[in-house]
Amino acid sequence: MTVDDTWDDASIVSSIDATTPVEYLVAAGLSEEESKHVVEVAGISSMVDLLLLEDTALLKEVAKEAKIKLIPCKKLSNAILALVQKPLAAKDAEKNDSAPVVEAADTNDNKQPTLDECVVVAIDRSGSMGCGFDEAKAFGANAEKTLLNRSRMDAVKQVFYAFRDRTETLESYHKVGLIQFDKQIEEMLQPTSDPDRFDAVVDDMKQRGSTAIYSAIQQSCRMLKPFAADNEKTDLRVLLLTDGQNNAGISPQEALKDVQEIGAVVDAILVGDSCDDNLRKIVAASGGSCFQIHSLSDGFELMEAEAVVSIRSRRGGAEKPERKQAAPVDFDSIKTQKITQARYASTIATCPTTKVLETQKFVPCSSIVRPPGVKGRRARMFKELADFAAANDEGIHLYPNENNVLLSEMKTLIEGPRGTPFEGGVFLLDISLPANYPFGPPKVRFETPIFHCNVDSSGGLCLDILRDSWSPAKTIPEVLRVIRELMSNPNSNDAMRPTIAELYFASKQSGGADTRYVDRAEEATRKDASRSVGEWHALWGIPHS
Repeated sequence: MTVDDTWDDASIVSSIDATTPVEYLVAAGLSEEESKHVVEVAGISSMVDLLLLEDTALLKEVAKEAKIKLIPCKKLSNAILALVQKPLAAKDAEKNDSAPVVEAADTNDNKQPTLDECVVVAIDRSGSMGCGFDEAKAFGANAEKTLLNRSRMDAVKQVFYAFRDRTETLESYHKVGLIQFDKQIEEMLQPTSDPDRFDAVVDDMKQRGSTAIYSAIQQSCRMLKPFAADNEKTDLRVLLLTDGQNNAGISPQEALKDVQEIGAVVDAILVGDSCDDNLRKIVAASGGSCFQIHSLSDGFELMEAEAVVSIRSRRGGAEKPERKQAAPVDFDSIKTQKITQARYASTIATCPTTKVLETQKFVPCSSIVRPPGVKGRRARMFKELADFAAANDEGIHLYPNENNVLLSEMKTLIEGPRGTPFEGGVFLLDISLPANYPFGPPKVRFETPIFHCNVDSSGGLCLDILRDSWSPAKTIPEVLRVIRELMSNPNSNDAMRPTIAELYFASKQSGGADTRYVDRAEEATRKDASRSVGEWHALWGIPHS
């Protein structure tokens, strides 16, 4: 087919039967070199992949990275528009099993994501919540006076906000609802994914009256019931923030019946010194956990544990198992759930990783050789690895899994930057690429524990480049450079671990006179990151160079 200046949409549509993305773009008026650059930069392997360039921002990024000039860029835009308007997805999916129709459908902004978890938080506002939250026990004789004047109500409000904000950092999709209770139960907000709706409601809560914990559990379950009917794979949870003493409302047996009817998990976070045994029985029967905090720092530390915030994370990322109707049980025979102190929250059992380590062989990226004829996403990955090997970045080492054909599994070792508390340590990170890479960002997680405010206790990272600012023009080496820079300059304004952020801020404000942050970070580095790069190589069977 010949293309000239009279090219129009009709002639574009007639070329959609081209067998490859490069042929299609050449037919649309781009040169063969320009077409190949677009396909390589964007990691395009099928005609369905081209549909993703309907996103204007992505299209601009790809055109910029591929160095496409204005007129060819306009032709590229017209070609993508025509492709979107042509119902080819089903046809192309038949040709390419690796590019199912659902990928094209996912570009629809109106499609609702699958709801992974729905939580109703029940905040106790009974009269006893006005008691002082005795943090002197946690902070000792040097505790500041302001800490001692905080009420239990003040504490649970802040813990709620920490929970709400922490759910925003998860990859899973959550909705959170809210009730407040004393002897009366009030629904404040139906489950929502909008975090900003809670502020005015929670700030206005005031303590009063007696405590109807079991009535609150029952009402929470009734709020969750419609979500149980919508999707059996959605985790349902009641999260109680309370001092733990019930003295009004329905019986615990009635509450447990409602819990078991919808298969909900009941968790409790306690701000008092004691807890009603019947509440602990309900928590145990539902498969939940019971935590106790003695200070606001405890509460913040608790929210750092992903298994506390997410039921799916508690299962090690596995989907919700098929629910079986609970058999009738003698309530008196249920054992009470043990109370876990906040500082031990990270010990909550999770399912073991599903990766089969025997099939993994991590090698330096410099040893990976691109075979002939490689195209699309794999071609891009070989280029990224070659570019990284040539750059020879200081303190960053990248190791793809040689046995993974798609090069979607990698490890990296990052040496602690000089002049930081991490100096002398070597940190192992895990990298996995989603099926739609480079249109979706890589998943990066610290496997070596690190005392850092932007890394949670499960190794998750809070980085714009891994979320909103990701684009196909970005690369894995760029991500690793940003992470190492973050080790030198933590962002305390966007912290996942507020207690560490406070220590870091105090250190900066004092010009280093306050050494608590540095002392603890150095201690953690010595304890957890002492294995050298050479020792990692020996562990992986990489020959000494």
